[in-house]
Amino acid sequence: MSEYKAKSAEAPEEQRPGKVKQIIGAVVDVDFTADLPKIYDALRVKMSDGSILVLEVQQHTGSNTVRCVAMDATDGLVSGTVMGTRGAMCFSIDSLIV
Repeated sequence: MSEYKAKSAEAPEEQRPGKVKQIIGAVVDVDFTADLPKIYDALRVKMSDGSILVLEVQQHTGSNTVRCVAMDATDGLVSGTVMGTRGAMCFSIDSLIV
């Protein structure tokens, strides 16, 4: 039973938070303490006004950091903000049209 509790105490991969390290316009660097998200994965950040900002991972820069592009304005986002959940790959409807 204690083994089950130890495993459940660790958050699943998609719930392990990252922290915003640097914001330069629409480019956001995020630090992770555990496994890095995959390229093109979506990261979600809850902004101070309650809205959700989606970031798309573009590059693994080393030192447990990923470089992302914001899908909306980064106004109000500050360094140290804890990331929300990690999601599936970002894509546009246009990419589905053959």
